[in-house]
Amino acid sequence: MAARDVRALSPKPWKRKHRKALAPAADSIEIFEGKPTVPAPISLEITPADGNGYLRIVCQEEVEFFVPRKIVEQLKCVDVILRGEVQFRERLENVIRFPDFRYEVLEAVMRFVFIEYIDSLKAEKYWGQNAPRVTFQFEVEPSQVMEIVHAAHFFGIKNLLKVAAAMIAHNLKDVPDVSSMPPDLAWCVAEQFSAQDLFYAEERDDFLSLGLDTRSLWEENCKKMMHDDATMSICSLEHYPAYDEWITSDRPPPTSWKSLYMSIYLQQLADRQDGGTNDSFIAEVSHKGKWVYTHTIRSAFWEWIMTGEGSLSFDVYMAQFPALFSLCEHSVTFRAGDNGLYVGKILAEMQLLQLLDISETGFTKEAAVNLSLSLRKHSRLQVLRLAYNCILTEGFTAIARALEFARSLKVLDVRENGIGKFIPEEALAALKVAKPILDAVPTQLKTLRLQQCCLLDEHAFFLAEGLRKHAHIQALDLSDNKITAAGACAILLWLQENTSLLELSFANNNVQDSCSRVLCAVMQNHSSLQRFSLMGNYSYGEENLPEVLHAASCRGNALLASEHKRFTLDLRSTDVSYANRARILRQAVQFTSLDLLI
Repeated sequence: MAARDVRALSPKPWKRKHRKALAPAADSIEIFEGKPTVPAPISLEITPADGNGYLRIVCQEEVEFFVPRKIVEQLKCVDVILRGEVQFRERLENVIRFPDFRYEVLEAVMRFVFIEYIDSLKAEKYWGQNAPRVTFQFEVEPSQVMEIVHAAHFFGIKNLLKVAAAMIAHNLKDVPDVSSMPPDLAWCVAEQFSAQDLFYAEERDDFLSLGLDTRSLWEENCKKMMHDDATMSICSLEHYPAYDEWITSDRPPPTSWKSLYMSIYLQQLADRQDGGTNDSFIAEVSHKGKWVYTHTIRSAFWEWIMTGEGSLSFDVYMAQFPALFSLCEHSVTFRAGDNGLYVGKILAEMQLLQLLDISETGFTKEAAVNLSLSLRKHSRLQVLRLAYNCILTEGFTAIARALEFARSLKVLDVRENGIGKFIPEEALAALKVAKPILDAVPTQLKTLRLQQCCLLDEHAFFLAEGLRKHAHIQALDLSDNKITAAGACAILLWLQENTSLLELSFANNNVQDSCSRVLCAVMQNHSSLQRFSLMGNYSYGEENLPEVLHAASCRGNALLASEHKRFTLDLRSTDVSYANRARILRQAVQFTSLDLLI
């Protein structure tokens, strides 16, 4: 086989010679990822052909600036003088005097206008008439900023006004006085504030004297915080009602957008504390705590800051929040013997407090007694949560007796506190304890949860009697107690006279179906009941089940017609056979107004 000429073979890729790229033609420039554009026929020459093309501008010190007319004619006040219908002397003399502006200030203004004009010509030449504005470095002395912002406002130079306003906003501490700014100019500065700059500005009398309404600025900061930190749960960004309009089903509202921002900001700051240097944190709290409306103390913060080395005093820390609306303490552990004194002192000093949640804190009966003393003097508390503690019957009795004076209370949560465990078995002793408790329940209460309180039928009798004067109660939870059909009948008979209750639960008790007749009468005649639960009552059988389902269906029809809602009946884990459950569920399809859980 004949040998092939090596030179005839195509060269390897790494041995190929690359030709040098040709330089672009003079009439095309490579910009925007290599896309060629043809420059517009715009001259970049701004030097006038003769002296008439210049305009003399004289400052306060009689220093003259010779500026091309085409550059300064874009200024509104200059354009009026040179091209207006009125014949000004300045037009004839080709000179304009600005005695209110110093040399340094007017020089900075002319320099900015000159640079921006040249850059706009270049941008239009290569990018067209809709070219983006070219940014450039522009520096001035901080002492000149206030005069420059006034000059920019006078000449109508929007871009310079924005730059100078941003410089004032970011260096406000170096500006001795801002009270001389007109309101529209001050608003331009305020729009450039960060949240911290805005807070500092509102601490100054000269800024407050401007009378600016900054609520929209705080609202924007809150929205930005929600956008930047998706893990922080911020309440819906709507108009917040005043304290007096608060409804317990809603989240407690802040007094303003400013207090909402500061509450979340200091909460984030507190959650990040790790037990190290706390000086900067305490400084922030003492400076901004007066605007906080809600605060949560978590277990890590409690262990590191409140009980660690160099710990803070609990009452001293809480004194930094004089306008606190809501206080929650999640899984913290008070020092023995001090918890009631601390919380009692806080409650006595914070007269604006409306929500106090100290669940799972190891709260004892002694602490509850101390708390009850302060509760007697508090007139605005609406929600008190003491769930999962150990206040026992003695502590609950002390708090309940104090409720007679707490006329504003709407929600009392004392779940799993061992209430009733140490009541003697004799009915008389139980009644002596129960009666003052139930008599003390405030009449304006809307939600009463007595879960796992070891309630017997005797307690239910007195509860029914005490609830007769409650015309606003909406939810009654008697789950996980020892109530039988007799106690349930007493509550149901009271319910026949009540018109406000929406939810009633006897879950996990010992209610038998002998109360079914009273239950049917209630469901057929009550005007507002929406949910009834007998879940976990294993002694409740199926003897009167058809009548109960029919009454529930009637209640559902009435509810659907009046409020467009369905009635819920919970019969799960009751003494109903599986065969009957399946049959009832097949028949339940026809109950379009009933949600049946069985």
